[in-house]
Amino acid sequence: MRDKNKKIVTLTKEKEEIESKMLQEVKDSELSDLQKEHQALIKEYEGIIKEKIDIFTLMIKNLNDLSDGNKNIVANEDKMS
Repeated sequence: MRDKNKKIVTLTKEKEEIESKMLQEVKDSELSDLQKEHQALIKEYEGIIKEKIDIFTLMIKNLNDLSDGNKNIVANEDKMS
């Protein structure tokens, strides 16, 4: 997770640099290249965010499963006593 956070920070910095360059007066060919690079960074960023969401979703599911298991254990202990 830490690596994904570092990657997001790096991608954000790169994206901001590209956006800054795009706002300056540049040749059309350079602008086109910057826009393509910008789009690629956004896709990569979105992919990392999706992976993090998937990880958190799985973590939540696992915690819910553990909680349900604990509830069953407590219920069984109550029945036995």
